[in-house]
Order: sequence, then C-alpha cells, then structure tokens
Amino acid sequence: MNSTLKSLLFWMVLIVVGVLIWNFSTTFQRSESQMAFTEFLRHVDRGEVQNVTITGNDITGQL
Repeated sequence: MNSTLKSLLFWMVLIVVGVLIWNFSTTFQRSESQMAFTEFLRHVDRGEVQNVTITGNDITGQL
C-alpha cells in the first residue's frame, strides 16, 4: 500500500475508535428509569432532584 492510503486508513480507524469510546462512555453515565409521579414528588420534597424538564405530558428529572 502506498503511504497516503495507510495514513488515511490510520486516521479513519482512529476516528472510529474515538467515536466508539465516546459513545460507550456517555451510555454508561446515563441511568434512566421510570417511577410513579408520587415517588418523583417525594424526591422533589427531599431536595434530591437537580433539574426538571416538562415536555407535554412527560416530566423528566435528574436525581
């Protein structure tokens, strides 16, 4: 193989590996679960909820 093709292949592999590592790291950091609204309100009352997003009928929060 010529050196240009080797260099291009190296950078493509490096980018793919970088994207995979980033994807796995962001996937493992998120832990989503569903809970009843009353349980969510208990967390709010205890001050355990960091932020809340309301979109239509969906309420999401971060503990």
